[in-house]
Amino acid sequence: AKIQERYPSLTICGHYSPPLGFENNSNELQKSLDIIKDSKADILIVFLGCPKQERFIAKYKNEYQVPVSITMGGCIDFIGADIKRAPLWMQKNGLEWFFRFAQEPKRLFKRYFIDDIKIFPIVLKYKLGLAKL
Repeated sequence: AKIQERYPSLTICGHYSPPLGFENNSNELQKSLDIIKDSKADILIVFLGCPKQERFIAKYKNEYQVPVSITMGGCIDFIGADIKRAPLWMQKNGLEWFFRFAQEPKRLFKRYFIDDIKIFPIVLKYKLGLAKL
């Protein structure tokens, strides 16, 4: 409703919030895919969180047949104003992630300090020229 209010000329052809674990339930998964395909949307925005949303699109894009799929993860919380954005100075200095972590440390610790750490050796490998893009 907030998106439609902010962009009145935007045509939103549908929305669906599947139950938790829908990807492990063949009936729920098929229902989700059918809803997407039947919408005949030009753009699909997926808000399942990382990495579930990326895996969903990679695995099912040919089945639901929407030309453009975009992941937005937690952005819906900001759009709906459920989560407060970081102060502008933090946003401009790449520290919004830290602000989010400070708000939800239990939920975000593993994501930010265990899972995301894996990217640093990969970046270093490319920086040192040991791998090609």
